[in-house]
Amino acid sequence: MQIDPLLYRFGFACVAESNTPSTDMWNAIRSEWEVTRIRDLLVLTHPETPVAPISDSALLVGHAFAIGNNRSAQEIIATAIADDSELALHEALDDLSGRFVLITSYGGGRVYHDAVGSRSVFYHLNQPLCIASHDELIAELVDATVDPLAQALRDEPEHHHRGVVYLPGDLSMHGGIRALLPNHFYDISTGETVRYWPRSPREQTTLDQFYSAADAYFDGFASHLANGFTPILSLTGGVDSRLLVAALKKRSLQVKYVTWADQGVPDHELPRITELSSYLEGEHKFIRATANSDDVSFSHIKDVSAKGAGHFTRPSPRTANMSRIYNGQPSPVFIPGLAGEIVRGFYNTSKRPIESASVAELVRAYSTRLSFAPPSDRYLKLVSQAVERSMLHAEYEGLEKYGYDVNDLYYWESRVGMWASSTLNKMDPAMLSMTGFNNRRLFANAFGLQPENRLNKDLFLKLIRRYDAGLANIQLAESIDPAKRLERRLESQREKNASLSAELERREKIINELHAERREKDLELNKLKEERAQAEHPYPDTQHNRDWQSKLPIRKLLNTLKRAAQR
Repeated sequence: MQIDPLLYRFGFACVAESNTPSTDMWNAIRSEWEVTRIRDLLVLTHPETPVAPISDSALLVGHAFAIGNNRSAQEIIATAIADDSELALHEALDDLSGRFVLITSYGGGRVYHDAVGSRSVFYHLNQPLCIASHDELIAELVDATVDPLAQALRDEPEHHHRGVVYLPGDLSMHGGIRALLPNHFYDISTGETVRYWPRSPREQTTLDQFYSAADAYFDGFASHLANGFTPILSLTGGVDSRLLVAALKKRSLQVKYVTWADQGVPDHELPRITELSSYLEGEHKFIRATANSDDVSFSHIKDVSAKGAGHFTRPSPRTANMSRIYNGQPSPVFIPGLAGEIVRGFYNTSKRPIESASVAELVRAYSTRLSFAPPSDRYLKLVSQAVERSMLHAEYEGLEKYGYDVNDLYYWESRVGMWASSTLNKMDPAMLSMTGFNNRRLFANAFGLQPENRLNKDLFLKLIRRYDAGLANIQLAESIDPAKRLERRLESQREKNASLSAELERREKIINELHAERREKDLELNKLKEERAQAEHPYPDTQHNRDWQSKLPIRKLLNTLKRAAQR
C-alpha cells in the first residue's frame, strides 16, 4: 500500500511505541513518513511537515513562530520545559502563533496545538493510543467505523444549508475519535483533555495596549512569512482581510491577492474589491472557486480535499482551482482572514447573544444562520446530543470566575476551532494555509477592551489607518441589514425561478415542435405505405371481390365463344 502524497498533507500521527496499530495504513506511513521518537512515543510526520526536536522530551510539528520576542519558537519552548514549570510552558504557548502541534513527554505526555487549533488534532478514546492531525487518518490507523450520530447529522438537510459547515462540539465523523478544542491539551497518561486557558481573571485593557499586541503579532507573522514563503491573501470587501493586507503591506512583505468571485463574495462587494486591487497594484486574480473540470488531476484534488476535511463536507472545486492557479509558486501559503471575528466578537454582536453556557443556548448558537428556518426537532435533538457530549470536555462551567464571556469562548473554541481547521485541511492538497489571526495574547487584549471600543468594525478600521491610511479611506463594502439580505436572497431566488420557468417554456416549445414534426413525418410515411401498396396491387377492390372470382370461369367461357363467333 502506498499513500497518496496529497493525502493528510502537512499532517502527523503519534502512537505508543509499545502498542502500535496493525493496519495496512500504519505499515504504509511507517515506511513512507518521517519517524521521530520522544521517549516511548513514535511521531510520524508527512514528508512536507516541518519538524523541530526540542531536547529529547518535546517536538514542534508544523509552522510555529514567536510573537513580540526575538527568540525562535523552539528556544521559547525549550526554556519553558527546562524550567520544569507548567505555568512557564503555558505562558510560552501564549507567545506563539502559526499552525503547529507540540508533543512533549512533560507531565506524563501532552499534546498542545496553536491558539485557534488551526493545526487540527484528534485523539482516539480507546486503545491503541493514537493522536493525529486528521480524524480520517486515525480511523484508517485503528480501523474505526463511522459515528452514527455524526452520520445522522451529516445526512440532515440543515447540515448542508449552514452558512459554514462544521460538526458541533468536538464531534468527528468516526466513533471513538474526538477533536481537541483550543485552549485544551491532551493528557496522554490519562487519555483526557484538560483546559489550560484562561488561567487568571480577565484584565481590562486600553486601545494602546491592544494596538501594541497587534503590532507584535503582525511583526512576528511578517518575519515568518518573509522566510521563503509566497503569501496569497484573500481580498474581499470586508474588514478582516483588509487589516491583514494593510498589516503585511506596512511590513514591506511581497504578497499576491486572490478573490473567489463566485463564492463567499456577494455582488455588492465587487466594486470595493476592484478599487482595493487598483490601489494595491499587486498581482490579483479573480477565480471561479466553484468551477468544475473533468480533468483527472482536478477531480483527484477535489476528492482528497473532502477526505482531509473529515468527509462531513463535499469535495472542494475551490481547492482544485487554487492548485491549478498557483501550482509552481515557491512555497505558496494561503492566508484568509479567519478568526478575525474572535477579536471583534462574532456572537456578542449577533441579535441574540448566548445567555449562558447551557446545552440549549449553545445548540441555539450553533443552529443559527441556516439558509432556511426553523430547524427541525430531529436536527436540534442530534445537535443537542453532540453538544452535551462535548461539554464533558469543554469545561465551560466555572469560567465565570475569570470574567470571560461564553460568547467569545464558544465562538473561538467550538466554531473557529472546528470550522477553520477543517477549512485549512481542505485547502492543504493545493497549498499550505494559515489563519490570519491566531494568538492568545492578541485575543486576551481584545477581550479586555470596553465593549464600545471592541464590538464594532471601527476597532479594525483604526488599526488599518495606523498601517495604511489609503486603504482605510477606501469605503468598506455596504453593510446589509439581515432583513434586507433576506429580501435580496428572495429576489435572487425569484429571478432564478423566473429564469428556470423561461427555460422550461423554451424546452416545452421545442418538444411540441418535435412532436408536430414527428406527426408530419408519420403522415408522410403512411402515405408512402399506401402508394407502395397501390403499386403492388393495382386492383385491390376487384382482386379480392368474391363475386368476381366466383364468376371467372363463366366469363372465360363467354370470352372464348365471343372470339369464335367473330371468326
